[in-house]
Amino acid sequence: MPSSPLLFLLLALSLAACRDRHPPVRDFDGAAAFRYVQQQVAFGPRVPGTEAHRQMAHWLDSMLQSRADTVIVQRWDHVTTAGDTLHLSNFIARFRPAATRRVLFMAHWDSRPTADSPTSPDSTKPVPGANDG
Repeated sequence: MPSSPLLFLLLALSLAACRDRHPPVRDFDGAAAFRYVQQQVAFGPRVPGTEAHRQMAHWLDSMLQSRADTVIVQRWDHVTTAGDTLHLSNFIARFRPAATRRVLFMAHWDSRPTADSPTSPDSTKPVPGANDG
């Protein structure tokens, strides 16, 4: 389940544009978008079932709750073939739901338990999720 810096680029755009619910259009702030990427990576690899994954979910939920018109959190448990139970979540944030023209952004916010790239220097370590998607 690769994470993508795309999520944070999109999140930064959404958050910057929707901070006041219906603010004027603003220019893209690349520095602010990069700070979101830094925050995501600072949690460490966000592999489902880890503390970093739980912290990231809490941070993402609080960021969206404070900025979106509506936030829907879909939670479910997934049982792996090894018998482990993973608590998973999707976050759906709605901005300007009454608008007739809207955009849908989707991205992973978690990261992989190990690298699967043949060029990875160590395929036994978790992937930070900043450049693997």
